[in-house]
Amino acid sequence: MAHKKYFLLVLLLLVFSGSVSFSQVDNFITQYDPYILSLKKYTFYYPVDDDPLSGTSNFVVVMRGNIGNQKDAFIKFITADQVGFDLAREFEDGYIQEVNALDKRGILVPPSKDVSGSYFLELTVSGYADLTDTDYEKMKKLSGSETVPVSTSMINSFAGIYHNYPQKTDIFKPTDETWAEAQAFLAGMNTRQKVDLGTITFKSPMIADIKNITASESLAAGDKTIENKKAYAIAILNFKSLRDELMVYEQDYYKKLYEIFLKLAGNSIYQDDYFKVVDELNDFKAIGFKDRDDVYIVPEVKKQLGNILEVFILSTPIKVDTNKTSESMISIEGQVVIDYFRENIGGDKNRLNKYIYDDYLANDINRVKLQRDIDLIRNYYNIR
Repeated sequence: MAHKKYFLLVLLLLVFSGSVSFSQVDNFITQYDPYILSLKKYTFYYPVDDDPLSGTSNFVVVMRGNIGNQKDAFIKFITADQVGFDLAREFEDGYIQEVNALDKRGILVPPSKDVSGSYFLELTVSGYADLTDTDYEKMKKLSGSETVPVSTSMINSFAGIYHNYPQKTDIFKPTDETWAEAQAFLAGMNTRQKVDLGTITFKSPMIADIKNITASESLAAGDKTIENKKAYAIAILNFKSLRDELMVYEQDYYKKLYEIFLKLAGNSIYQDDYFKVVDELNDFKAIGFKDRDDVYIVPEVKKQLGNILEVFILSTPIKVDTNKTSESMISIEGQVVIDYFRENIGGDKNRLNKYIYDDYLANDINRVKLQRDIDLIRNYYNIR
């Protein structure tokens, strides 16, 4: 197992943005998913009858993202030296100018817990030209591929995801001097010398349960074109989902559960060991799969790993019961677990089994060992 995890992390260092691609129906991004957000193109109207390249040398695109009710959860500055100026054409006493972002890596956005509000993501893309030299130099300090300023409440979760998905990026805190300058700049935007190039807003709604995801209400990975027709502004954004299983694999709770699995799955329990095993299982269940400050455990992780744990909680007493059958009914929780594995133990990888798939369902030996315990439970309670 250790070799497999090591290989996965090395592979991730080479291609950090590997995306989930099980099937079209699974390729949605919700508040429970880490993803990469990048700006591909930005088209704006420069309302000055002059060469737009000379006028927009002091030019910046500001991307501000709200996550739930958390305002400015992240902010990205892209200055003129970080874009390529493409097509320009004269239009109504000004110019339509198209630029493309030179840095394609974008912003790593972590999954978020305790999200509330109407949308899990509200993104605004704003363009400004003709900044003063002083303001432009401030923005350059925060621009480029190596800087993402974020709000205080999101620092730990952003730091956690950048640790798990290596990318050369500094997380600037609101207490940092350069970020304080940017805060002052943004707060006084209305009084700054500048030319507004249009603001575009993109919103994606909350998803209460990933089982209920539909294409009409969720964000599919890929390019999204959004526009503000009144301002002649257009942005092409790219969303790429990330393999958050890699974050799960490295957590202590995952390693502990796998240790329990190797000890118990498909194996007999002796009467003398029974109470020790039961205590270990109950203690682990009581602790649960807990969040850390910098790593959020999505609800689906808890469900899937909890189903594995519940198999051993159910099968352990049966292994020391000399009757091997019972006239009583299985608990509702137990029936849910049996139904879950009936649907998933021989299926393909998807959102509803991806956290346990590689080690428990796709591994032929482990799947057989797990199946033995499940069959033991089914036979004991006469479940067909």
